[in-house]
Amino acid sequence: RGKITGQPSGPIIDPDVPNIARFAGANLFNVDVKFSALPPLPIYGDPKFDSLLKSKIEICSCILDFTNINSQVQEKEIKARTLCDLIELFENTRHINQLNDEQQTMIFDMLDKNIFQQDYNIRSPILTYDKCNPLTIVEPCWSHLFYCYQILNRFVQIFPKSKHINIELARKAINLTQLPDANERMQLVAFLRTYFDTHQNEQKAILELVKKKLSDQINITTTPFCAMPLIIFLTHIYTRFFTNSSIVSTDYMKVMNEGVLPLIGLPDLPLYQQ
Repeated sequence: RGKITGQPSGPIIDPDVPNIARFAGANLFNVDVKFSALPPLPIYGDPKFDSLLKSKIEICSCILDFTNINSQVQEKEIKARTLCDLIELFENTRHINQLNDEQQTMIFDMLDKNIFQQDYNIRSPILTYDKCNPLTIVEPCWSHLFYCYQILNRFVQIFPKSKHINIELARKAINLTQLPDANERMQLVAFLRTYFDTHQNEQKAILELVKKKLSDQINITTTPFCAMPLIIFLTHIYTRFFTNSSIVSTDYMKVMNEGVLPLIGLPDLPLYQQ
């Protein structure tokens, strides 16, 4: 906190000391919000269902400041419980299948704000990626994001033909594999697996997007974290489509030859990936 004679000013980071690097990926926090706990959702068709669902989605759409653990404590607790309410709704197959287009859009917009509007190009003047163990990088709001990803992956399973589940969303998910928190990256892989399996007409385009993102890694225009989740995704594609056939598509081999194999020559990649 004070200047020490003979020592450099600014933080001193010792890579040998265990540490947890915490990032906040949201572009904007909602700082002046106050929540009140809401009652459980009634059965679908109840006159209060739609208005109560909207109120719960409004709560879940607020991005709270997790960079300060002492701020918005009540709001964080209420949002977590409200996200759990939405998860329960998605587990009720009879009710969730009845959601109309407007209700689906409200839920998707909430997921978009929490997940897909994150800034994956996070840079800090006091922290470089090579100064910390990648396994210790934590997104501060993961306790909320965990529930959001659970809802997203149920959404794509239940509404695979929704207008919101499209190739542009898959592009965003592939871009977000650059996020530093491994928990988020694995949830994005789960989403991409389901999307690939349910959108056969777009599989070639998805492979091209994966190749492009891996090529960006080779050209050092992405963060180093995207390589492993995309390789895991490619493993799913291989086991899903080619294990029972001696023919591997030329599109897949192009990704392997132009995107995956050149990663072997990157000297710094072993710092972040096995």
